[in-house]
Amino acid sequence: MRKNIIHFCFYCCWLFPSFLLGQIGNDSTSIAVGKPPNLLKKLDAYHQQIVTQKAKVDQLELQHAQELEKLQLLIFLLTLVGTSMGAFIYMQQKKQIHAQQLQVQQSEAIQQLLEEKAALKLAIEAIKDKFLCQAKVLTTKAIYIYEQNQSLITLKEQLTRLQRVVNKPTQSKVQQMIKEINLQSKKETWQAFEKHFLAVNQNFYQNLAKEFPQLSPNEKRLCAYLRLNMNSKEIATLLHISHKSVEVARSRLRKKLSLTNKNTSLHLFLTKF
Repeated sequence: MRKNIIHFCFYCCWLFPSFLLGQIGNDSTSIAVGKPPNLLKKLDAYHQQIVTQKAKVDQLELQHAQELEKLQLLIFLLTLVGTSMGAFIYMQQKKQIHAQQLQVQQSEAIQQLLEEKAALKLAIEAIKDKFLCQAKVLTTKAIYIYEQNQSLITLKEQLTRLQRVVNKPTQSKVQQMIKEINLQSKKETWQAFEKHFLAVNQNFYQNLAKEFPQLSPNEKRLCAYLRLNMNSKEIATLLHISHKSVEVARSRLRKKLSLTNKNTSLHLFLTKF
């Protein structure tokens, strides 16, 4: 609107000089007699002034358009920066919220792990107490069997001394009694011991057989006694054999278990099974 008004003013200014020139043209007498054309000069100067003013207005409009473009560009850049800042702030807040949620989850997980650890510790303590109780019962049973066997050994010794002073028919009967005592005592001793031993060490024989399938039943029994850290004298009493026989059996067992180092304890080795 403003630009149209300016153009209309310029148009009128152009028409006004033309109108005056037409009037001057009619006054041919004044021009012919050689009067100075002062009016034409004024009009030409006025025309130049108008042209200059129009150029300034065009320049101002151009500057205004350029400033408007710059302003629009600035607004666009500010909008872009604002949007970017908003997106950045949103992402940072989202990350912060996610980090807080993750921290809460980690805290809950740690708390759960601590609770599970405490429960597991209590369970292990319960199992340990149960194992110690069973081991104590097993040891007590082994001592009881050992004492019983000691009584049987005393009885056999008495029968052996009796055998020397009686006649031959009676000697045969006494010898048969000693054999029956040995056989029955050995069987009952092992059954009573094995029942309590397997209650404490359920998978002992299976684990031992997986790694050493070549062991004989007597050698497995010897391993069970050694697992309880019994000495050769106690084992000899339980098996109704001599102390020397136990030592020989231990030596053979070491070879089958590939224990070449004599410093390696059979008891500690067998606790792994």
